[in-house]
This record gives sequence, structure tokens and C-alpha cells, in this order.
Amino acid sequence: VIDIDSNNKPDVYWNPKDGVISTVSLLDVDYDGEEEILLDTDNNGKFDLYWEDGNVLEFIDLSISVVQVEPENLFTGSDAEITVLVSNSGNYDVKGVRVNFLVDDRVMYSESTDVLKNSSSMINFVWENCKVGIHELIFQVDPNNVILERNEGNNVDKVEVRIRTHVRWGKRTTSTTVPQETGKAYFEDLPKELNVPVGDMESVTLKFVNEFNHELRDVKFSIEGVEWYDIYPESYGVVESNETITLSVKFRPTQSGTFDVKLKAISNSDYGEKIIEKPLVVEAGEIQEEMKETKVEEEKSPITGFVVMIQKFALLLVVIAFLILILLLRVRFKVKWSKGYAFSPSNVNSYIEVKIPKSRKVESVEKTLVKNQKKVNDIRLRLIEELRKKALREGEKYRSR
Repeated sequence: VIDIDSNNKPDVYWNPKDGVISTVSLLDVDYDGEEEILLDTDNNGKFDLYWEDGNVLEFIDLSISVVQVEPENLFTGSDAEITVLVSNSGNYDVKGVRVNFLVDDRVMYSESTDVLKNSSSMINFVWENCKVGIHELIFQVDPNNVILERNEGNNVDKVEVRIRTHVRWGKRTTSTTVPQETGKAYFEDLPKELNVPVGDMESVTLKFVNEFNHELRDVKFSIEGVEWYDIYPESYGVVESNETITLSVKFRPTQSGTFDVKLKAISNSDYGEKIIEKPLVVEAGEIQEEMKETKVEEEKSPITGFVVMIQKFALLLVVIAFLILILLLRVRFKVKWSKGYAFSPSNVNSYIEVKIPKSRKVESVEKTLVKNQKKVNDIRLRLIEELRKKALREGEKYRSR
């Protein structure tokens, strides 16, 4: 801190480490009767530290937060009590700090309080004769930024409350007519029966409908008959007249059997306690592991099947012809020892000659068989060629699309 004009008062702040040079000011920030030197360490036009007795210290930080609003369910004409917490994170006390309470941007109450260093203070506000509707409650500490702080962004807290209509019993000395209760509440989209294997999980989404001419408060949902379930939400603050809420139920059976369960909703209302029930049968079966064998047959093309049929037909003709040859032939086997043949028995120098004399009839049959075989082959080749050409034509049509 430098005193330029030698009047025993600092004029500028200079930090040789970062080269920052900024103006300074004097203010009794800690309310001790003596002025402290305010420092702008980053030259952004805002004081963030102060100098006292050779020490560089931080400003305090004030904050405010809503602790609770009672009662939880507010009705028109009733009173609400709100508790807020004002905190002082700093090394000196703050006296007479202003705290405001606003409803929908309108100041309802304002008061001052003292907050000691590094401590908090509770403040209670009472909002009398609440009006029906949805309102925003706003709480401010040091609303005019009178006190220098490290952080001015946490000086406001807000909460939204809903004030409902309410049939008030015994509040008037004169006679009053209470509306007659009409309508009903019920569960919707819940099946009558549910099948869930043991160890598996089944999720059901259903609805709870309030068709009463009044609201239901503190609604609690449960299931009787089994313990292996989850339900969300388990409770609901207020279900207005003609309002529908969605529920999710998950069943995870741990044992097999048939279980008669009951979905249940219990609530309070201006007409007394309401209990809504819906039965359900849960079939929990054992896990059955079934081994299924699937036989995959290769799909045969028309061309392949036709060729196979021709081949079988040709083989059948050959077999028939061979049988006819056996029946027509009269085979004679004449054994003659001679030389000059390819086969020789062991240790024997002579050879065996097998001669089968052919008759004209045999030669005629052989020629017929050869001709028939040639015809079969020609027919098969022509059929294959026709099928090949047809396949080529179909392929050309497919590619031209």
C-alpha cells in the first residue's frame, strides 16, 4: 500500500509479483470504530480484501437458506411459519443486517439481525391468512448490498408453496352447508392376473384416479399379500379432485405358488380416512428350462431338384437293363490252362482263361443299352442347358430392375 501524497493515507495498492496497481479506500468494515484499508487486488473495480494491522484479510460472506415451511399442507386462510438460516462466514461480526421476506415479489416482512463471525442465526417468519394458489416465497439478506462481501450471489433463497382450498369445519358461529361428498377413487389399468416365473421380474404401470369432489391428502400406496414387490411412488402429498397419477409396480417372486394380493391406497380427507383397494392374482411358477432342437433343412432350388431326379431316373434304367441282360444271357465258363494272360495264380506257371461266348441276342441287347444310355445322356444335357438358359434370363430381368 503506497501513500503517494504523504498525507498518512494510502492512495494505491501495488503487488510487485503480478504488477497489479489499483486504487484503495477506507471503511470500517468490521464495525470496530476504526477504518480499514480496502484493497482491489485484481484491479476489476471491486474491493475483495482489506488491510488491518499489517494483515491482509478477507471480507465476510453472508448467505441465507430456507430451513422449513410448516405445515406441509397449506390451505386458504391458514397461517404458515417459515424458518430461515442466515450465516456469516467471516472473521468479524455483522450487526443490524437487513433480512426481507417477500411473497410473489411483494415485501411482507423486513427485520434486522446480528450475525456473529463464523456462525449462523435462525429467523422465523409467520405468513398469516394464506391465499389460495401457487406462490413464490423469497428471502433476502443484505438486499441493498450495504455490507462488503466476498460473494453477493448467495444472498437470496426461494421456495414455491401451494395453497389449496379447504372445507373448514366449525370455524363459523353461524350455520354453514358442507358440500355432500360425491365420486370415488380407484386404480386403473391393473390386470386381474399376472404370471411371473420365480427369479424373474415383471413391471406393471397403472394409474390412481381421484374422482371425488375433494382432494385426498397424505396418500400412501402398498401391496398386501406378498413382500417381494417395489412400488413407486410409495406416497403422494395431495391428489386433487379429478387428478390422475401414474404408479409403477415391480414384482420379483422368491417362491412359487398362487398369491392373492391387494393393491391398497390409504389417505386422509375432509370427509375422513379413505381406503381404496384393488385385488390381483399373481402366479409365480418355477423356472422351466426347455431344450429345443431345431432342424434346419437346406432349401433346394428347382434346378438342383430336377437334375437329381434325372440322375435317379438314368440310374434306374441302367439297373433295369442290367437285370434284363442277366436274364437273357446264358453264361458259360470254360476253364483252360494256357499261357499269355495277365493274371497268374501264386506258384503256378499256367494261366486261367475265361471265355464267355456271345450270341447275337446278347450283342443286340448290348447295342440297345448303349443307344438307350446315349439317349438318356442327350435328354439330360438338353434339360440342363434349357434350365441354365432360363436361369440366365431370370438373372438378366432381376438386374434390369
